[in-house]
Amino acid sequence: MALKFSIALALVALVFLGCNLIISSGCLCTTEFVGVGFSLVDVSGRPISDVAVRVTIGPTGKPLGLDQPRASDGFYIVITDLEKDLLDPSGEVIHVFGSHGGHSFEAEFVVEVPGDCRCHVRKVSGPGQVVLE
Repeated sequence: MALKFSIALALVALVFLGCNLIISSGCLCTTEFVGVGFSLVDVSGRPISDVAVRVTIGPTGKPLGLDQPRASDGFYIVITDLEKDLLDPSGEVIHVFGSHGGHSFEAEFVVEVPGDCRCHVRKVSGPGQVVLE
């Protein structure tokens, strides 16, 4: 019996050490920081990095507050775990708009914060790459 308990305890310890877990309010979340984003490219497929992006939530069009370039090599962040509390847990439509040099784009994402603990944002739908035309 003691051997089974020791083995179980060792397995639990390995899980905690390997996953970097946070326990808060009875919830068990990883310390992973999750974001939803997309690559912005021109018509020839080259990344574009200096575009002012506007992000709004749902049918109200409430600004997400990310109205600044947040790009690295053409990759733009739409939303992260920092903003997860602004979303309905069952999913929210997020609109992304941008323009640069007389060209513009619009993209739509559906993002949820699943589970009772609401640990991380998760993209339900939306593009991985957007072309600035």
